[in-house]
Amino acid sequence: MIQFINQIGLYNPRNQDVSNQLCYEMIADLYYSCDVFRKDVTNNVVCYRPNTRLVSKGQGHTVDLVLGLLNEKEWEGKRERKGDLHIWKQKGKSPITRLKANDRGFIINPNETCIIRHAVNVKEFDEILLIVENKSLMTAHRNVFNRTRILRDLGTSLAASSYNDAIRVATWLQGTALAYVNPDMLKWAIDAVSALCEHNPTKLKSACKIMNDELHRIEASLGHAKSYNSATLKIGSELYEMLVSKNKPNEPQKTMKDVIGAVGEPRTDDGGYDALIFQFVFIDNILKAKLDEPDYFKGSKYSGVKYQNVMDVICKKYKKLRL
Repeated sequence: MIQFINQIGLYNPRNQDVSNQLCYEMIADLYYSCDVFRKDVTNNVVCYRPNTRLVSKGQGHTVDLVLGLLNEKEWEGKRERKGDLHIWKQKGKSPITRLKANDRGFIINPNETCIIRHAVNVKEFDEILLIVENKSLMTAHRNVFNRTRILRDLGTSLAASSYNDAIRVATWLQGTALAYVNPDMLKWAIDAVSALCEHNPTKLKSACKIMNDELHRIEASLGHAKSYNSATLKIGSELYEMLVSKNKPNEPQKTMKDVIGAVGEPRTDDGGYDALIFQFVFIDNILKAKLDEPDYFKGSKYSGVKYQNVMDVICKKYKKLRL
């Protein structure tokens, strides 16, 4: 997933591409690590759908991933689709080397593969087994309360729905960079310059070209610099100060505790999740992104929210649903 973010360059939490990529890689890792799920994929009885609206008892919620058993009657005679997920049968390949782009997102090595079919609607599922919702937070840590509230409300709604038996997983991507180039601010700056130039095409023609070229040059370079000294956007410049959002050093740790406290509690009959994946990342939209693990996150205290351990939990619960 980090490689995918670096290919994009400018990370924007509002963009669904990274969330989709995380879902694809979770499915692939579940295939490699869970024998019962792998058998279902091999037998072609599994389908998935990203960004799916689930409606039950008059309430609807859009979730980032739905995975389950396909309805054979709905699928009868239907050919392979562009959105189908291709999983390379060969083991021992990392998520980085087995990813390859196509026009609907990312697939996994197009050579020798098993295929997970892409459902076009909920009717094509016979049974939903896994529901995943993704959240991320780079800065503006005051927003943690709204986002955890959304996760809690979703968990409560699913518990009262016809999808209550499905495995429920929440993921949280937490930024650790102390300064983050805000893509919304960059878009605002580009739009503002364009609007100014449209109203004053003659007087500001030369200045407009300079400003537009500089902003687009910065936009193209973001997320690719090898060092701050080589970055197109210079730290401390007026433009830098306008475009960045800043973190305090203790905010990522405080947010982690807030998220785990709000969402990481065991699932109950009234709501909650079977598992929470919490992952720190360094993303400042100047240098390349990378996984991060602060000292306070190391050790066994938070092992229950780390990716591989949660994938083991998902596998065990998947087996229970299928056996």
